[in-house]
Amino acid sequence: MKNCKLCRHELNDEQNVCPRCGTIQDESKPVEKQRDNSGLIVAILIAAAILLIGGGVALLFLKRGNKEVKSTVYEYYQVISDKDSESYAAITLTDEMRLQMENSVRQYSDVFGEMTLEEYLYRFELMDGYTYDDISIRKVSEGDETARKNLRNQLKSSSQVDIEIESVYSVDVSFKYRKEDTEQWQKGGELLTVFGHDGKLFVRK
Repeated sequence: MKNCKLCRHELNDEQNVCPRCGTIQDESKPVEKQRDNSGLIVAILIAAAILLIGGGVALLFLKRGNKEVKSTVYEYYQVISDKDSESYAAITLTDEMRLQMENSVRQYSDVFGEMTLEEYLYRFELMDGYTYDDISIRKVSEGDETARKNLRNQLKSSSQVDIEIESVYSVDVSFKYRKEDTEQWQKGGELLTVFGHDGKLFVRK
């Protein structure tokens, strides 16, 4: 035991600073300062908050994206049921695809006559189409860069257009359906492709 050299307060041998007056007892010994971790704690809290907010924003956009995809799919089946060829063209054809198809219809005017694109779509895709009900989306899976490239190549091959694919989703759908000339409903399902281009979503079988 020892006493403070200033206030004579009793100290332990390992104490180099008096707890009463704060006097350093031996200048030759370094005074161990208590580390201030407050800055580190604040930094950790801020980083955690940024991660939480960022994750929440990412989740919000994911949910919002899925909601828009689902809405597009419901609209797709509705326009088929309504046999609305104009809306069907808008939801299945980008501007580039529409232009290419219109040119094809004109090119084969000897076969199609003066048929418009909407009339063509009605005759070959909607006239014998189905009516849908109880549509349920079982799963929405977003594709990666490879899936976007593959779809772009498919469109180049089938539609003769080369467009940027901003996003692509596989949508597993179940539904009830019936043909126009029947009363009996049947259960069915299919896998649709929904892709983004020029800020819009389009459906492709």
